[in-house]
Parts: sequence; C-alpha cells; structure tokens
Amino acid sequence: MNKFVGYMNIVLLTVTLIALVVGSIQFEQRELLVGMVMMLVPLALTMFAMEPQPRCLHAAIIANAVVIGSIVWGAGASPALVPFLINMAALVRVWIRVKDQQGEQYRPDSTEVAAELMYEDPAENYFVRHWRGQLTLPVSYWVNNWGATALLWGLLVAANKFLPEVSLRMQSSAVLALHGLILIVGAWCAVGVWRSSKFHAARGGARVWAGAAQFLVVLGAIGTVSNFFLYNLPQIQEHWLIARDRDPLGHIETQLTRDRRGLVLSGNLGAGSADKIRAVLDQEPDVETLVLETPGGRVGEAALIARLVRERKLKTYVEGRCESACTVILIAGVDRAVTASAVIGFHRASFPGMSASLDKAMTDDLIEQYRAAGLPEDFLAQVRDTRADDMWYPTREELLGAHAIDRVSSGGEINRASKYDNKAYLEFEYAGDPIMGLINDHFAGAVKAAAAAAWQEREQGASDAAMWAAARKVILGYYQKLLRTADEPSIRSYLQIRLDQLRAARQVSDEACALQAGSSLDISEALSAELYERELTWVRASLGRMDQAPSRPPNASEFNGLMLRLEERLGSDVVAMARNPAAHAGSPQQLCAASLRFYEAVRALPQSERVLAARGLFQGVAE
Repeated sequence: MNKFVGYMNIVLLTVTLIALVVGSIQFEQRELLVGMVMMLVPLALTMFAMEPQPRCLHAAIIANAVVIGSIVWGAGASPALVPFLINMAALVRVWIRVKDQQGEQYRPDSTEVAAELMYEDPAENYFVRHWRGQLTLPVSYWVNNWGATALLWGLLVAANKFLPEVSLRMQSSAVLALHGLILIVGAWCAVGVWRSSKFHAARGGARVWAGAAQFLVVLGAIGTVSNFFLYNLPQIQEHWLIARDRDPLGHIETQLTRDRRGLVLSGNLGAGSADKIRAVLDQEPDVETLVLETPGGRVGEAALIARLVRERKLKTYVEGRCESACTVILIAGVDRAVTASAVIGFHRASFPGMSASLDKAMTDDLIEQYRAAGLPEDFLAQVRDTRADDMWYPTREELLGAHAIDRVSSGGEINRASKYDNKAYLEFEYAGDPIMGLINDHFAGAVKAAAAAAWQEREQGASDAAMWAAARKVILGYYQKLLRTADEPSIRSYLQIRLDQLRAARQVSDEACALQAGSSLDISEALSAELYERELTWVRASLGRMDQAPSRPPNASEFNGLMLRLEERLGSDVVAMARNPAAHAGSPQQLCAASLRFYEAVRALPQSERVLAARGLFQGVAE
C-alpha cells in the first residue's frame, strides 16, 4: 500500500505543480489557487513518510488532517477528500508500525536527546541554539517566535511611516529587503520551534504541547505558502521591476506649452515620474500650470507630485482624462479647473497581489490625502465604495460641491507646443472633427480655410481657444449655405440648439456663455457630448437637403420691423448686444444675460415670426 500511496502522491504533486507553473490557474482565481497550494504540503510530506525509514511522519499526519478539515468545512463531502483520506489511512498504518517497532522507546531517551541537542559541543550563539532546537519550547515559541514577529511588525510600521518620503524605486527596494528578512526570520522561527517540540517530552514537558506546537508550525507553513502564491509573489514581481527601473506602467511624458507657462503631463504615473517632473520644474521656473492627461498610475508618485504642486503653488487643469492617482495631483492645485468634457474618475487604490489588509491600508492612505485636500466625507465614502477595477465619475456639480475643482473651464486655456506646431497637422486635426469633416466633404477646402485662420492666430501668440474660435467662425460661414435650403422645422431646430448651447455655456461660466454668444466657444470641449451630437445631427440632415432649391432670404423691412418690436420689449441695449457680441466681449456677464434674453424672446415668438427672426439672424436678409 505504501508504494501505491507514494506513487499517487507523486502523480498528484506533479499535476498540481504543472497547473501552477504553466499558468492554467490564474492569481485572480484565489479560492482554487489556495486549495491547490494547500495540497502541495501534505502531498510532499506524505511522500517522505512513505519511505522505508519514515520522515516527517507527524508533520504529514497534521498536514493531511488540516486539508481534510478545510475541505469538509468548505465543501462538505467531496471527491477531493479521497486522496487525503487514503493518505491518512496509510500514515496511521506507518505510525502503528513504527510504534510497534520502537515500543515505549519510540521517543528518544534523555541521553539521545542530550546527544542530539549537543551536536558534540553546545552552541554559544543564541540564534544557533534556537535553530538547533536546544532552547526550551516555551522560549522558542513564545519568546523567539512571537518576539521576532513583533520586531517585524515594528519594522513594517516604521517603513509605512518613512518610505512614502522617498522615491518609489527606493520604496520597492526596501519592500524587497523586508520580504527577504521576513522569509529568513520566519524559517528560523519555524525550524527552531519544530526541533524544540521534538524534544519537549524528553525534557519533561507535556506531549500535548509539543503536538500543538507542531500543528501550529504546519498550519503556519501552509498559510505562508498560500499567501506567497496569492499575494507575496505578485507583489515581489512588481516591486522587482520597479526597483530595476522597469515599471510595467511606463513613464510619464512631459511637454512644455509654447509660452512655457504650462507643463502637459501625459501617460501613466510610473516610477520616477515625480523626479522627472521636479527636474523639468527646476529648469522652467515660469511654469504656472500642470495640464493633466493621465489615466493614473502609482499613488506614491502622485503624492510626491502633489507635494511639488503645493510647494510651488501651481494650478492644475484638465481638458481630457484624469483618473485614479491623477486626481491626487488635481486636488493639490491652487486653482483646479476642468472642462465640461473632461473625464475625472475616482476609485480605491490597487496593486498586484492585493490582500484585504493591504487594500484597506492603501485605500486609507489615499482617502487621507483626499481628506487633507478638503474633500467632504460623503464624497470620500463614494470613493471608498468604488472597487479598484471600477471607476466613479462624479458629475460637474458633484466635483464643484465637494471642492474637488474650483471652476469649469470653457477650454483652450493653454498654448500647446507639439499639438499645433505644424500647419499640416492642424489641418489633419481639424479634419478629424466630425462637424468640420462633414462640412469639408461637401465644401472642398473648408478645413484648409479653417486651419489657415487658426494658424494666423497662432502666429500672433494666441491661445488654443482663440485658434479654435477663428476656425469655428470659418465653419459657421458655411452654415449660411445650409440654412438657405433648410425648411422651417430645420430652422426652428437650429434656433433651439443655439439657445440650449447658450444655456449650457452659462452653467459653465459667464465667460463661456459670452464666447458662445460670439460663436467662439469650442463646444466639443466646453459643453456636453449630447449638445455636440445634436449640432452634428443637424449638420448631417441639412447637408442632405442641399439639392433642394434655396429659400428666399427674409425681407429686410419685415426683419427690421420685428427687431424693433423686440427692442421695445427687451430694450435696445439687449438687442444690440445680442446681435453684435464682438463689440461687447469685454462685458461677458452682461453679454451672456442679454444673449439669453434675446434668444429666449425669439424662441417665444409665434411660429411664423420665429422662423423670420431665425432666418434673418443666421442667414441674412434680402435688401
């Protein structure tokens, strides 16, 4: 039977190792992986116990009993019990055989114990004496084992306090050293306790305590091996790459704006990002704003960058995507601005091999950084409740209400260096805009004309927003051709779109509203995607009617008479501002209010007058 059991364990052990090594069991399948790792220990120990001269017999019995108990506790009666029950039956037979052979002298007598403990000469080194089992079981277990555990916990506490102050590479190097120290100390403790327990009865101690100590050592070994494969190994692999400057997240990319007052950060916040950004800021003292375009990365790097932002009193600005660890930097700015189309996402912290305790510790640290920036508890609770594999995207109102941001920008606040440093690339960029692309498909040269207008603004040192405004006005010039063939429902639809865009821009800011009144706002950046899609749909439908006969522009006298009636109702200054926004751009609040009142009044006119007003405003009049 011993040969059968030995071969059975060899086969099972081989199959389990192949499954783990080849990778058919993934780290995410934690329950299955724990079970397979727990199988390794009793299978290996039983193989040794089946030899002609049994070794590790007690450990094999305890390990198989632990696995049987775990299976029964978790799944009840299961086919997985069969090999371990067979092992237990064989191990009991071996134990009885050994007992019969040795009788009452199965335990070594005091002379044999002394000889084995002495190893010819007693060790003077305390650590060697523990390793050999020459110390008593209470000293080995309670003093050395738990004392070493307390020391390691103290080192971990100190590391958690001081490591965040250094670079991520140094942190990873320290973590790797701690893992090595824990492995060495753990092995020293376990071997010393096991050897001491073997001689505990010979020293006059109770056999039950020796068995209990061995049971705890085996249980600890199984737990250690399971934790190693589940948690420690993925962490060690990640820290090893980081320590060697091979962070799998890559490195952050930096780009100065044309006026050198902004620094664009793009890509992942990998190890070394803070040092790279610090070096750039040291060389560029005029930088005032960090432009964030990153999906996140290492929280530790983000915290170091956030400290730089606070120390240098920098602004933070987002037009695109800022998620995960990026938000730690965003909330550090003295002025935190995002566009309406910006994507701001929060969730719990994450790291490979994340255990429940590490998850809590890292998330608590992240939450504390948010709390220090002044974010309210209800906001923090939502962040805490969002899993690391999920993302919470607060609304603009929620971000403002939590003071995660200070304002919503109308966009284009920076002067990008690389994005618009080539006129041909500018044309390519504009051609990729859905509305501009549609217009260019029907009116050849539209994008080229828009890019030329924007390029002229660039050569005068204008911002991205001013460049877009120049291009937008060129494109809107083609809208007049679309309106000539538009029917009345299309005219009313376009009027409603313009009014809704004004209302939405007002929610952003008076400045955004004033820009929209003058048709200079980048609606793709400053307003919602839904409003952009509505205009795109209107353009597409209007282009489909281009083969129809153009309608006659409204009569000038009829249109002017209607405007006079609106002046009587609203006031001549309101109508004048709404019809000539460029002349009143210096008063954005008044211009916004006047434009909204004017277009709302036009929207409230009877249908025939509403169409007359809209055609005259957007298409022009016949003299």
